[in-house]
Amino acid sequence: VSSMLDSPIFALYQAIRQIFAPVLLKDEKWSKSFDPKLQNLLTQLEAGLGSIVRHSDHCQSGTKFGGELDTSGILEPSDEFQFWAEVAAADDKPERRERALHFEELFQTIAQPYNNLDTLSLADVVDLVETTRDTVDDIWRQTEHDIYPESRMRHLLD
Repeated sequence: VSSMLDSPIFALYQAIRQIFAPVLLKDEKWSKSFDPKLQNLLTQLEAGLGSIVRHSDHCQSGTKFGGELDTSGILEPSDEFQFWAEVAAADDKPERRERALHFEELFQTIAQPYNNLDTLSLADVVDLVETTRDTVDDIWRQTEHDIYPESRMRHLLD
């Protein structure tokens, strides 16, 4: 069941990310028969829609960029890591870009393991939990830049 209460972009992103991409890209039965060019296009579409969702203010029209306090497009930790990478790459204010780059660098210690979470052993997951705790603590306690938004941190930890 799907609805477009937020926006059609958000609904399409959710459907691709949670239903179609896992089946068409990861399921053995379907991924073998799905053209690699189409797999690449689906991956690019998911990434593009994800970027729009992470940077849109859904309380407005669904297309207003900015919204550091809006976490509606953050569905899992890797979305949070990607959010800061995108801000670091695209923000036109140097101080915000540097701050985002700082958070991106701090998250890099855990970004790759989260991207491959399904392949980790139980021992590796336990290590990742410890590393995550340390990384999140470092981000929360950093003093080089403005503080990490509390609402984003709460959402990340939920």
